[in-house]
Amino acid sequence: VSSALSSLFSALSSSSSAVSTEALTKALTSALVGGSSTRQEDVHEFWQVLTDKVETELRNTPQAKLLPNLFNGEQRFYVRCGECGKVSHTDDTFQDLKLAVTPESQTSTWSSTSVRTLNEASPIQNATAHEPVTGAHSEVRRALEELLKPEQLNGANQYFCDRCACKVDAE
Repeated sequence: VSSALSSLFSALSSSSSAVSTEALTKALTSALVGGSSTRQEDVHEFWQVLTDKVETELRNTPQAKLLPNLFNGEQRFYVRCGECGKVSHTDDTFQDLKLAVTPESQTSTWSSTSVRTLNEASPIQNATAHEPVTGAHSEVRRALEELLKPEQLNGANQYFCDRCACKVDAE
């Protein structure tokens, strides 16, 4: 798979016309359980099959850390005690972010939120911070903001604060 993928990228970078994906398709077909190329997968499933196969092929080579170095990230989760204000954190390594993105056909009902102007207060910054974000971009932006929104820990989901030595409401 990694050889076929490398050949495909090489062809894509040097060709001004369409290139065949047949070699990659054949390599992936043999990598799948049952070897069926008619198995339908969503993009995430395809990505997992592809990266798992490439990681397996690169194991015990100088490029063994290539995919983790390119695609792994770290996420830090902060918790603030609602009683004493102590902030603690945990770190987690991830390979993908799970975002709840609404299909484009449904975004028209979100007229007030489907177009947003980014500003300095936004938790997500980019080089075009003062340009409007529309369509699919605004939906991804909304999903990222939702992912980063503080979660209230209360009721049955209270947080155990080490300083207070009891379960407390937290954020």
